Amino acid sequence: MPDDVTSLGRFCGNRAHLFPPPIATTKRIAYVKFKSDVSVAHNGFRLEWVANGCGGRFVNKPAGVLMSPNYPDVYPNSVECLWKITVGFGMSIELNVLEYDMESAQECYFDSLTVYGGPDETSPQLSQFCQRRTTNQTVTSTGNNMFVKFKTDGSVRGKGFKATFKTLPQGKWRNIFCQFTYSFILSDTFCQLSA
Repeated sequence: MPDDVTSLGRFCGNRAHLFPPPIATTKRIAYVKFKSDVSVAHNGFRLEWVANGCGGRFVNKPAGVLMSPNYPDVYPNSVECLWKITVGFGMSIELNVLEYDMESAQECYFDSLTVYGGPDETSPQLSQFCQRRTTNQTVTSTGNNMFVKFKTDGSVRGKGFKATFKTLPQGKWRNIFCQFTYSFILSDTFCQLSA
């Protein structure tokens, strides 16, 4: 177990009728240490956990809502929320960031909302938000995938963000015309994109 771990509770003895209160972590990892000696044997313990996080996956949904944890109240420190939005082939996604309030920094270094035009964060970055703004900001994908990442550090916090998305028909390019020309030796293909 790493040295910088903070204890969230210590429970011992025979307390089958007294359950400890729920414990929430602020990080993505929780360590549980069980210690016993050789003198007396009991049943041990039972642990139940749930991922109480944020983010999610939207597949072929015509519309949806994304929010930072606790919105419109202050978001927690040290979180990372990931949303993947996938719509039908040939369609695109319009994300409307209705408002955001995050720690302000050059290049959104500390807290940020980042939107990518593809299935993950290796895709091209379409936009990044930090600071505070109450006017609508729109981001549109060119394809049928969008990846949204909200990350916070361990210090200054804000209200977070609220965004909605909707599916746009036929993607950014309205029509695709392809023409095939064949000859005995060569095969040429060209496509014309029209917006």
